[in-house]
Amino acid sequence: MRRPRVVDRAGTARKGNAAKHFLNPPSGRVARNERGGLGGFSSGLRDSHCLRPPRALEPDPPGGRVNGAGHARKTLRFRSQNASPRCRKGFTLVELLVVITIIGILIALLLPAVQSAREAARRLQCANNLKQLGLATHNYHTAHAVFPPGGFVSHLADRAAAGWHVSILPHIEGSALAHGLRDSLHDVNDSTMDALRDCAVATYVCPSATNAESDAGDGATTNYFGVSGPGRGGHVKKLETSHCGNMSTDGIFYPGSEVRIADIRDGTSNTLLIGERIYLMRPWTHGAWWSGSPDRKLCSYATKNVTWPLNTGTDDVGCYVFDSSPGCPRTVLFNDLMFASEHPDGVQFAFADGSVHFVTETIDFSILGDLATRAGGEVATLAW
Repeated sequence: MRRPRVVDRAGTARKGNAAKHFLNPPSGRVARNERGGLGGFSSGLRDSHCLRPPRALEPDPPGGRVNGAGHARKTLRFRSQNASPRCRKGFTLVELLVVITIIGILIALLLPAVQSAREAARRLQCANNLKQLGLATHNYHTAHAVFPPGGFVSHLADRAAAGWHVSILPHIEGSALAHGLRDSLHDVNDSTMDALRDCAVATYVCPSATNAESDAGDGATTNYFGVSGPGRGGHVKKLETSHCGNMSTDGIFYPGSEVRIADIRDGTSNTLLIGERIYLMRPWTHGAWWSGSPDRKLCSYATKNVTWPLNTGTDDVGCYVFDSSPGCPRTVLFNDLMFASEHPDGVQFAFADGSVHFVTETIDFSILGDLATRAGGEVATLAW
């Protein structure tokens, strides 16, 4: 086989071992064959089916490498032509969509938990409000030997009088608001009482409620109403049945009530005192209103009968008889407006002993009526 000639860059042919000149070329020179290739060794690489394609040459670092005899020599290093390109910065569209999807799933999982935590905080604040109202009625009882009346009855027809919310103001740190109201309790249209109508009292509003303003647009409202009772055993004041309706009197609060703790023979821990409402609000200053005669037509603003199960909605039984909402049957009388809340699954009540409990909406309605009476003789004890 013919030995290839080694030609330097100047075109001068040299004799000797081609492999020797290829592996140890003179400084700055590269072994090439006559065709411009990399000598016999390189040609062998091209003829091989098992070896990788030729790789580009890279110079040694300055000074060369040191061989076994301690002499510096230059070698050839090969870099694959198929080496991967430099990594690109940023995301591809698919990667971005995957990240967005993962973030969306996390938000969907966390959002209900966050909302639940916020509702738990609002429900706790609502319970604290009811606790203060319950203690205030007991302080009033201590001062007057009787619970405040559910509502005063005006001496004048078609005029609203104040309710128990006004009576307990001095006992919820509202003495400044209550100053000078003694002569105005029987007429909320009095100038002194009228000044209170737009004063919002945070203790009277449930944080979960969305209707902080009166539905009639005539003042700040409340979500907490006295329990008048279910009207069992003849303990009901028969009135007209086209507007306000009958008035139960077997609870603790109703217009003109004067109930003492001694009158609560069912036990203060088993008797409802104050509960939540969210439909058809009126100003917290209002107690009762009558027209024609208080024995014929009497509307209670500050107290309500226990006529419907808890959280009954207008979709279930209809709307108030003078509600102007379109498409809703007008069947509910004013004194029978429902106890309900915006808390999930139930309503919070203050009991006559000053405690506060969450009563589930699935409670048997007969048991709810037992709890609403003050001296019905029923045995209705709930395990809290």
